Amino acid sequence: MRSLTTLATLATLAALGGCYRPSIANCQYACDNNACPSGLTCSAGFCVANVGDSCAPGLDASGLDAAAPVDSLGPPGCAWGYAASNIDPCQFTGPVGDWIVTTGATFDTDSPGASGDYPPAQAIHVVLEGGDQSVVVVFVHQLQVQAPAMITVTGSRPLLIYADDAASIAGAIDFSAASSTCPGAARSAKPGAPGTGDGGGGGGAGGSFGLISLFATVAGARGGDGGDVGSDLGGKGGSAGNPEIDTALVPILPGCPGAAGGIGQGGVGGGGGLGGGALQISTRGALMVSGQIRASGAGGVGGIATSAGAGGGGSGGAILLEGMTVTLASGAFLCANGGGGGSSGAAARGELGRCAGTTAKGAMSSGGPGGDGEATAFSAVVGGAGAADGGGGGGGGGGVGVIHVNGAATLDGGSSPRP
Repeated sequence: MRSLTTLATLATLAALGGCYRPSIANCQYACDNNACPSGLTCSAGFCVANVGDSCAPGLDASGLDAAAPVDSLGPPGCAWGYAASNIDPCQFTGPVGDWIVTTGATFDTDSPGASGDYPPAQAIHVVLEGGDQSVVVVFVHQLQVQAPAMITVTGSRPLLIYADDAASIAGAIDFSAASSTCPGAARSAKPGAPGTGDGGGGGGAGGSFGLISLFATVAGARGGDGGDVGSDLGGKGGSAGNPEIDTALVPILPGCPGAAGGIGQGGVGGGGGLGGGALQISTRGALMVSGQIRASGAGGVGGIATSAGAGGGGSGGAILLEGMTVTLASGAFLCANGGGGGSSGAAARGELGRCAGTTAKGAMSSGGPGGDGEATAFSAVVGGAGAADGGGGGGGGGGVGVIHVNGAATLDGGSSPRP
């Protein structure tokens, strides 16, 4: 997601030493919770300058409404010591309270809102990206997740939490098995092909995320081929999607779901596992993690018959942490591992990506076995081929997601200042 200010504007603001609100376009923000940036009002589901303003296409080449309000002084909380990733918190009216979780909470990014220990409603914003994609922003003064409480996040939209002071995660945040979509057609895993006649269906590919280096990718694995029966041929396993090259998580994207298995004689292919969600936590001050943050992919589902191909595992998602200081205490765990592929027959499902340094196991049953998910920057396991009697192919394992920390951090309780 691009910044709403140009480099020239940023240079000017730095020279003035002030904190300014960038120009905000009409219809740039949805207002599910009737909360809009200062100077805008909620009308027909979008934040606009005047009630009744149209949200039809009409933006200029920069993506900003030429009639949008000019820059104005921003709120006191916008003078961060670094440029926060993806969204500038200065765009909002300032933090309206704390998000303190003592017993647990759930948060749905597809229908933004929370239950349990929820944040103030006015702190929740839906920000449109490029007119067709959106992220959910929670802008609070402090974020605290106390042990053993957990925030369970669901939905395909990324969740970006900005704390104007500090954040501490002693409990857990789980954004696993959440993403049913894969932004960017090139990232999408391909489904297994159906078999011909009595041939088995091919297995679906595992979901992919990003490129670590020229020598190691985190792509999902292709699905296994269906088995042949005489002249009846099994379907080919689906191929994995292309991984993203930029792993700085700007823009932040969720993990990709695995692809479905191909149809076999008498059976529909299994569905792909959901990808891990996308979570960003940015603080103006210190960020401390002593608990767990999870964004793993789900396992693929097996076909309902031995001849049906199985679904691929979902890829791990995205975790982006940043602050003036970032501390990962001993015992903290960040994980975004891929799910295992399903196995054809008996709808056997692969494992959810493990929050450990070991891979999620693919399901083992009749037909082709599922491929293991990925927990390292090497390679997920290709789904097993269907048996020669027309068995369906196993689903490929899901690729590992991306974890990015802006500012060096250690795992022994030490704290590293932001460079």
